[in-house]
Amino acid sequence: MTDAALELEGVSSGYGTARVVRGVSLRLAPGEVLAVLGKNGMGKTTLLRTVMGYNALQEGRLRILGADMAGTSVHRRARIGVAYAPQERALFQDLSVRDNLRLGLVADRGLPKALDCVRALFPFLAERLGQAAGTLSGGEQKMLILARALMAGPKLVLVDEISEGLQPSVVDRLAGVLRQAARAEDRAMLLVEQHVGFALSVADRYVVLKLGEIVAAGDAADPAARDRIEAHLSV
Repeated sequence: MTDAALELEGVSSGYGTARVVRGVSLRLAPGEVLAVLGKNGMGKTTLLRTVMGYNALQEGRLRILGADMAGTSVHRRARIGVAYAPQERALFQDLSVRDNLRLGLVADRGLPKALDCVRALFPFLAERLGQAAGTLSGGEQKMLILARALMAGPKLVLVDEISEGLQPSVVDRLAGVLRQAARAEDRAMLLVEQHVGFALSVADRYVVLKLGEIVAAGDAADPAARDRIEAHLSV
C-alpha cells in the first residue's frame, strides 16, 4: 500500500497516436497542493484529463490512492474520490445553483451534509441556491464549478486554470478557498495554472511543464521560485 493520493511514473498520453504528455513522474500526498505551470499548449490540461481518465494512458503507471488506474473509466475514478473542476464554465446555465451542485453527488441523500460544506467555503452560494447559475458573475460561476467538484468529499481534486479572466479580488478569494478546501479534509489538489503568483500562494510545491515534459520543480515557498518559473514561461 501507499500513502500517496496520486503517483505518476513515466506517464505519457495524448490524442490518438499523438503524444502530448511525455514521461511525467510526480507524487502528491494527502493534503498537499501541487501547481502545474506552463504556457498554453504545453500539455497541462492533457495531464489533468489523463489523471481523470478522459485521455488514455499511452505509457507509464498511474496510481490513485494506491490503486492502479490503467484502463479504468472516468466513472470509476470519480467513485473512488477524484473530482475535476474544468477550465471551461461547464455549468447548466438555466438550472439553479442548487441543481448544479446536486450534479456533484451520486445520490441526493448526501445533499444536506454537502451543502453544509458549501456554506462553510462559499457562503454566498448558500444564499443563492435558487438563483439560475447563468445569472452569476464569471468569478461566481468559477466558484460554483469548484463547489460542485467538492460536493462528494473527494480525496483528489483536479483544478484547471480557475483564475483565468478573473479580477484580482476574486483571485485572492479563490486562493483562500482552495487552501482551506485542501487543508480541511486532508485533500490532495493538482492545480493547473498560468497565474504564477496565484499558484504559488496556494501550492506547497510546483512543477513546470514544457512540451509535455517536466523541466523544473521545487517548493512554492522558495523565494526564488517565481523567478525560476517565469524564466521558463518567457522562453
